[in-house]
Amino acid sequence: MGSQLEFSAEPASKVSTSASDCADEITRTTGDQEVTSSATLAGTSLTDKASTAGTAVSSARTTFSSRLTKHSNGMYNAAKDVAAADEGSANGTRSL
Repeated sequence: MGSQLEFSAEPASKVSTSASDCADEITRTTGDQEVTSSATLAGTSLTDKASTAGTAVSSARTTFSSRLTKHSNGMYNAAKDVAAADEGSANGTRSL
């Protein structure tokens, strides 16, 4: 008795798009400027620390966005490959 794998490429494609949109939003976010400018508040002497924190926020944002983009691309490619294999299987030309 064989088992069947059921997979719909459409939901995976939607998840890929959602992850990609999230990565784009993270890229557009600018929290590092607010952190860096907090050093200019009266009574603080945090210029170096605020600058370092701002750089860390920017770096974390870039890293997270990049990882999300890679995951999104992987999901998209997997969904595309499964859809192509499904179509090929239906036509008798391709399988996974």
